[in-house]
Amino acid sequence: MNEMIRCARAALPRACAFAAMLAATGTHAVPNDELEWRMSRYSVKYELSDDGSYSDTHVLSVKLLSDRAAQGGKESTVTYSTSVQKVEVLEAYTLKADGRHVDVPKGNYQVETNSGLEKGAAAFSDWSTLTLVFPDLAKGDTKVFSYRVSATQPMFPGQFSTYESFNRRAAYDDVRIEVDASAAMWARLRVRANEMKAQPPREHDGRRALTWQWDNKQPEVETRRDWSVYDADGDAGVAVSTFVGYGDVAQAYGVAARPKAAVTPRVRKLADEIAKGTTTRRDTASALYTWVARNITYAGNCVGLGAVVPRDIDFILDNHMGDCKDHATLLQALLAAKDIPSTQALINAGSSYQLPAIPVVSMVNHVIDYVPEFDLYLDSTSDDTPFGMLPGADYDKPTLLVDGYRDGTRTQRSGGRSEEVIRTVVDIREDGSAHGEVTVSTKGPIGAQSRAMLRNVDKKTQAEIVKNYFKSSGYTATGTFTMDDPAELLDTHRYAATFDVAGIFNIPGSGAFNVGPMFSAPAQIAGLIGMEMQRQPETVLMTCSGIRVVEDMTFRFPKTVQMVFTPQPLAVNEGDFTYTASYVRSANQLAVKRTLDDRTPGALCTPEAMATLKRFAQKVMPNLRAQVVYQ
Repeated sequence: MNEMIRCARAALPRACAFAAMLAATGTHAVPNDELEWRMSRYSVKYELSDDGSYSDTHVLSVKLLSDRAAQGGKESTVTYSTSVQKVEVLEAYTLKADGRHVDVPKGNYQVETNSGLEKGAAAFSDWSTLTLVFPDLAKGDTKVFSYRVSATQPMFPGQFSTYESFNRRAAYDDVRIEVDASAAMWARLRVRANEMKAQPPREHDGRRALTWQWDNKQPEVETRRDWSVYDADGDAGVAVSTFVGYGDVAQAYGVAARPKAAVTPRVRKLADEIAKGTTTRRDTASALYTWVARNITYAGNCVGLGAVVPRDIDFILDNHMGDCKDHATLLQALLAAKDIPSTQALINAGSSYQLPAIPVVSMVNHVIDYVPEFDLYLDSTSDDTPFGMLPGADYDKPTLLVDGYRDGTRTQRSGGRSEEVIRTVVDIREDGSAHGEVTVSTKGPIGAQSRAMLRNVDKKTQAEIVKNYFKSSGYTATGTFTMDDPAELLDTHRYAATFDVAGIFNIPGSGAFNVGPMFSAPAQIAGLIGMEMQRQPETVLMTCSGIRVVEDMTFRFPKTVQMVFTPQPLAVNEGDFTYTASYVRSANQLAVKRTLDDRTPGALCTPEAMATLKRFAQKVMPNLRAQVVYQ
């Protein structure tokens, strides 16, 4: 259901996307002479029909204040569904700084259409894209674009929802959002306006039009750096919806989705084949999930109302592809064929971890499955995620269960804590070369990620991994790389490398080096701590995850070399974070063991927790930077 809204309503013109890209964020004002553009006018009028269909008229006027903005704003694009929508360009011209109007000629219109062969129905997408190129656009000019998108049928019968939000870090001189509907429709509409001023209502022809106005002539400057969590209700904007609650959204989706998950003879036969040999119900569920994840590739379903209705299972199986709704529907049917009840669940696939107060369909743009018997959410659109885990962006998200809806349900908080053990033995030779052996063992989410990263590595690339790793640092090396077969969807993975590298130590002579595993690993303590040292303080929730990393290293020096200095042992404990390091020197050998234990319990961290992590990192980093000195 990633395409739910994109297919059912027109996208904003590229000029607006360009504006959003350049918009700053933060808490203090941007001087006007530093702005690259300003939205002189942004207006959207929704004209609703009682059946939930509507037209929306957009009026956009953007003044370009820099050469870069003028270059990036030359095109505006509207995307729409050919089968259920029609687009009309009402006005399009460049307003030159000297007052001249330069209309966009018809030759500057480009239409790209997805359709079936020889006027047949499109199987995967009926998107059409209308692109306008604005002529003679330069710094100081204003581009003006007005268009109307009309829908011939609603996304959900009798229902309507929309959310218009605005970035306080962008310059808007005049924003107006209007909703025009019958008295019967207004009786059902719920509205939440944040910072937007309602204008006096306008009555006409038995209908009522209400407008909300906002301006932001002096935008704010960026201070926030981490946008991994987004609060839609925090923005200026207007949410309008006929849905009383999110349970109604789940029910509206389920009306058309439930019948698609019927257990047909074909589905039953396939489920029996996949589950053959499994001994427990959980093993059966795992086998069915894994088959769908590995055998049904992802393809968007943007054909009219297909944006919110799954395809028929026969189509999915015949083509071995489908979007998230199709994956969820097929998996639900296969589970049902083995008497394992499940339901589809709507979630937000982006950075929203809290649903807005007003139920808006666009905020739940992804579909997964929920299996109550195991209390597990499953997302089979990911072909890299083992059974029982979710892709990272799915954790701790509000869910709308299509069957058995309950307020407050969420996906599992995490996939468990990642664990990684790196064992390194390095023999340093009298000519400065070194022979090393490294093993990396991973478990949990990081184990699944390790498999995913190495799953498509061919034999030729595998044979050159060691050489290329040292080559990137300017050294010549030979060696071998071996690994567990990464093909299976598991949460454990192990790989190993041997290497012979020339001239890496300054022997004969004296020198120093930072202690580390000397080979690539998904997570190394120095890299994790260094990342936290660079993190800027925030006042908002952020995504995070827990991990335990052990680095066990042995360095053997030739008898002609003496270790002059080795780092001191250290133990740091701060909140959910622990670091220990020991450095044991005996004769010509140094044994090092470092352990980082991040016990973060879920997918979200408070600013206070991240501040604790920053203090922890500041205490640990000097130990990681300490060098071994030899002569």
